[in-house]
Amino acid sequence: ECPLPTSLKSLEITRNECLDREIIYYLPQGLTNLDIDGTELENSDIKLLPSSITSIGLESVNKLTNEFFQFLPLGLKDLKLSECKKIDAKGFQYLPHTLTFLLLHKLKWMNDENLEYIP
Repeated sequence: ECPLPTSLKSLEITRNECLDREIIYYLPQGLTNLDIDGTELENSDIKLLPSSITSIGLESVNKLTNEFFQFLPLGLKDLKLSECKKIDAKGFQYLPHTLTFLLLHKLKWMNDENLEYIP
């Protein structure tokens, strides 16, 4: 078990070998910012994120596919994607309409032609 303070608003998990995808079950409901680097999150885990999250950063989360986009919190404002190997522009059709900031970093498939998929 991993008790996190219920007052926690922002959490960054960076290449921490001791944590696995089970951390999703312990995120406090008031969490607004989540940055994850190098964990084994899967598409179904995204469904379990607190609905209060407005900013998500995902780096080297390589089990996620385009399916994960449709499970993002509906009030999401910021999304940062970096080095997520199984995601491509076709998933952008599921981006929440509340999104105001999108960072795409080190995505091998990203080019001018794929920009058409961004709503």
